[in-house]
Amino acid sequence: MTPAPVPTPRPNTSQGFKVTSVSVKKGNPTVIKYSWHYTDQSPEYFGVGVVNLNSGAYSLMEAWIETRGFGAAGTGTTTVRIDGLKHSPGKYVFEIVSNDDYNLVLAKSKVFHIKRSDFPA
Repeated sequence: MTPAPVPTPRPNTSQGFKVTSVSVKKGNPTVIKYSWHYTDQSPEYFGVGVVNLNSGAYSLMEAWIETRGFGAAGTGTTTVRIDGLKHSPGKYVFEIVSNDDYNLVLAKSKVFHIKRSDFPA
């Protein structure tokens, strides 16, 4: 049995961001609902992606999200579709990334799971 590849570490700088929650919401479409906390130092826009911990593959899910447009002062909540991950169940980490450099990670979530059963048949 070949061991799973070790994901390449991605640079990390907070710039005032913190992922406060991540959950998979089954439906049509299936989405990741996520929340974040930001500060005055946070950039105006950010991107979001996920890292598959089994393969190390990174998927950019959305590139231009407004930091301050989705909640009360200092917080935000929205969703992103994950249709492209239907055939890639496994353990994932959600990342807020710079939209100037998708390799620049601004915040990470705890590990969460995407299951085949999260998607409609």
